[in-house]
Amino acid sequence: MTTQLPKTMKGVWIEKTGGTEVLQYREDIPVPELKDGEVLVKNEFIGVNYIDTYFRSGVYPLPHTPYILGREASGTIAALGPNTPSDLPLHTRVVYIGQSSYAEYTPVSAQTTVPIPDSISTQTAAAATLQALTALTLIREAHPVQKGDWTASSEEREASPADAVQLRVHQRGISTVFEGAMEVHRGGWTERCDSRRVSSEGRGEGNGRHSE
Repeated sequence: MTTQLPKTMKGVWIEKTGGTEVLQYREDIPVPELKDGEVLVKNEFIGVNYIDTYFRSGVYPLPHTPYILGREASGTIAALGPNTPSDLPLHTRVVYIGQSSYAEYTPVSAQTTVPIPDSISTQTAAAATLQALTALTLIREAHPVQKGDWTASSEEREASPADAVQLRVHQRGISTVFEGAMEVHRGGWTERCDSRRVSSEGRGEGNGRHSE
């Protein structure tokens, strides 16, 4: 089931890895065909994340070329593939984490597509989802933070730590700033800490996990 779709779309892809010069804006990219269990999202807002530079530069291997960058976006469902859930009808506003969001249309697994509540704008959904999930991973899975625990965040002005602060409102927290994230958990950083019974959780390149 679909709305009227064009045959081609605009987007940004790369045919090889490298610097920003490998980014190509195209207006002739074929609109993707849907597989079983997929929906086609007409993107309105996309997230631009540091991980995109890893794929563009070759730090992370490309699954294929040409490759459309981008991992998250929000928009409306423009087409339904076979065997998609009934709770995702056409024109539903959704947010997703997937691949190839630097384009007008993106095929996404229905399992990773989330309807946006009326109380949240499409723009806010695109900006907040991945950061909030990162924060949840740190305080629920990497180390389950309990009521009364002390927690520390680096760079409160960044999205994920700011989300974590809101999510852990029942915990006590302190804030500090670490300059030079590439140094965190490298070269014996944790061994130079005097504290004991401390669990350090990190995100992004150069971060790791260590507890004593």
